[in-house]
Amino acid sequence: MSERILLALIVVVAILGTVPAIAEAAPYAGLALVVLGLVAGFIGSDSADVNQRTAFYVVAVALPVFSDSLDAIAVVGPWVNSVLDGVATGIQGMAVAFVLMQLKVRIMPAA
Repeated sequence: MSERILLALIVVVAILGTVPAIAEAAPYAGLALVVLGLVAGFIGSDSADVNQRTAFYVVAVALPVFSDSLDAIAVVGPWVNSVLDGVATGIQGMAVAFVLMQLKVRIMPAA
């Protein structure tokens, strides 16, 4: 449940980060996206499932690459590209948290 809320917050911050007036007033939207992604990754329940982690890794790498092609759309393309880049930043934070959690599992002995 809380992971859904954090993912929704990532989307909202990504949308608000593309609005020029808000982006100037709050220049740390990227940092907020990374922190939200890290928190969502650390409390995420699906981090134990290798298929879910792999999907997040693929999306973290592929989403910014594919969203750049949206700039070819005349009016809304750059806006959608910016929103998807922000969402990708949050997902990349989640991916980093998954990697750190898996490192901890492999380094620390099970008690």
